Amino acid sequence: MSVWATRAAIHIDRAACAWLIRRSVDPDAVFVFVSDPADVPDAATPFDMRGVRLGHHGPDCSFETILRHYEITDPVLWKIAQIVHEADLDDGRFHAPRGPRPRHRPARTVDDRRRRADPRRHRADLRRTVRVLPPQPATGPHPRLTIPPEPQ
Repeated sequence: MSVWATRAAIHIDRAACAWLIRRSVDPDAVFVFVSDPADVPDAATPFDMRGVRLGHHGPDCSFETILRHYEITDPVLWKIAQIVHEADLDDGRFHAPRGPRPRHRPARTVDDRRRRADPRRHRADLRRTVRVLPPQPATGPHPRLTIPPEPQ
């Protein structure tokens, strides 16, 4: 079992990198999510962070960097890399097609009308319906955050 570390807020590149690591690099990988790069454990391999070997380099996103570093040549993974790149960086490098733009604004909901009519009532409604949990201390990766191994 080896430990891999990345930033806590999961976005497209980080999620795709974790999938790639588990699928093609290290099937027994365990992931640690940190809010500060200084909190990366000494035994962990950091990825998708500033200044690390397996992060963004030049025009590449971290997913592409991992493919290059481990010399993975599977054309399907490289096609996925293009999708991840466009979703993460949106720099037009691969000229990904865009979906159609809406021709008009979507219909307003009853909730939209209530919010404009009386914003204080709307906030009170939200407070009654949304339960906010107190912050929990970090105790390591949650069991559901580790990705199960791919079936053989």
